[in-house]
Amino acid sequence: MRAIAELAGSDRFRAHIDATFPLAEAAKAHALGGTGRTRDRILLLVR
Repeated sequence: MRAIAELAGSDRFRAHIDATFPLAEAAKAHALGGTGRTRDRILLLVR
């Protein structure tokens, strides 16, 4: 856990995000992921 925390706090770790969706639009996010047109991650925002 310590190694992961250090990596996350460094500039060497980059998360590549293609799109973000609120949880209410999870079906839309799932459909986008199924198209094969995304190269990076799709995030669902839970607030």
